Amino acid sequence: MSWSEIRNRLAELLPSAEHWARYLVAAVHIMAILVGAFLIYQVLSRVLFRAFASRTRLLTDGRRATIGPLTSSVLKYIIGAVALVMILHELGINYTAILAGAGVVGLAFGLGAQTLIRDFFAGFFLLFEDLIEVGDFIEVGDKSGTVEQIGLRVTQFRSFNGALHTIPNGELGRFANYNRDFCRAIVDVDISYRHDAREVIARADAVAQAWAAENPEQVLEPPQVLASCSSAPRACQSK
Repeated sequence: MSWSEIRNRLAELLPSAEHWARYLVAAVHIMAILVGAFLIYQVLSRVLFRAFASRTRLLTDGRRATIGPLTSSVLKYIIGAVALVMILHELGINYTAILAGAGVVGLAFGLGAQTLIRDFFAGFFLLFEDLIEVGDFIEVGDKSGTVEQIGLRVTQFRSFNGALHTIPNGELGRFANYNRDFCRAIVDVDISYRHDAREVIARADAVAQAWAAENPEQVLEPPQVLASCSSAPRACQSK
């Protein structure tokens, strides 16, 4: 095979200048789509951050910490999906058929993942009804801790011993939230039989009243000292 034949063969295999120009234009368009999607995400994220920051009277710190990251995540997925469709269009791929096939696959997946869908709906209503937010101290069954993250599928809270618990939102049917309206602090003080119960009660009341006077913003009503005689009958007899 001569050099001219080799050159002609390579010319047939390699794309023509017109094709190279088309590929270059498509690459430029794809790069512009990616850069545009990134800039749009950054701008909208800052706008949402400022919007949440300016609503200090309407949203608590925990509420902003809950909705802010979740909204940013949803925004990222939406912009990414739109950018992907535009890139497929630039590549000449029939994305409508892909979307139709994805719909069928999504339907089959939904029928087989009803628990996952239940978790998503439960998470949506948890956030919509403001039942829980980041920073709340909750109790789920025999576990309790401070909420660190709330997503549409799972909620994470950390116990006092440092353990991080991950609970699917669909299982949060019953839980106690200690950060709603008010909370009653109960402090048990055990005394021995040889101490005078009246003196201990007086000292405990004095300490409680002093703490309430130093922290008026945390107290809704004056503290009370309640005596129980069930475990110390002799001490109670000295009243």
